Amino acid sequence: MAVEPNDMASLRSRFVDLHRSGTFLMPNAWDVGSARILASLGFPAVATTSSGFAASLSRMDQHLSLDELVVHAGDLAASVAVPLGVDAEHCYSDTPQGVAETVERLAVAGPAGVSIEDYDPRQGLLPLDTAAAKVAAAAAAAHLHTMVLTARAENRLYGVGDLGDTITRLRAYRDAGADVVYAPGLATSMPYPGSSTR
Repeated sequence: MAVEPNDMASLRSRFVDLHRSGTFLMPNAWDVGSARILASLGFPAVATTSSGFAASLSRMDQHLSLDELVVHAGDLAASVAVPLGVDAEHCYSDTPQGVAETVERLAVAGPAGVSIEDYDPRQGLLPLDTAAAKVAAAAAAAHLHTMVLTARAENRLYGVGDLGDTITRLRAYRDAGADVVYAPGLATSMPYPGSSTR
């Protein structure tokens, strides 16, 4: 079952409004069944999880193809009547043009939002200028479809405890057009700015 264009537009508008309204809970679903259960519990939106989806296929995180992600995103978007945000990892490309093409493919599949990370499993954490250029391309492509773009600073997940660098990255991604910025793994015990604990 595909998401109808009118429904898609409505869900995307609702997702934008949710982000503008303040804090809300958006749990991760790993398949259609879990997405339907989470939506039935009253959550206003649902997200995909790259690690959960990979685990459901007996694989490690970051070992899925773009084609598999697009099909997965389309299946989940069509299965629930709430907005869906998609974890697109590093958007499956080294180039801004490729990132835009990934976002375009996901837009057609039906989700209301997409995220991009500044970590590439082949290259590690990306230089700030490279990551910001990819975020800018993702944002431009997402906004053509009224999709919410979340840009993630992955420092903490990969052993970089420099809070100052994390904040610099988040600001750069915001300035590049991201609607939401996110640094997974932050905690009150994180080292102060300027430290480089690994």
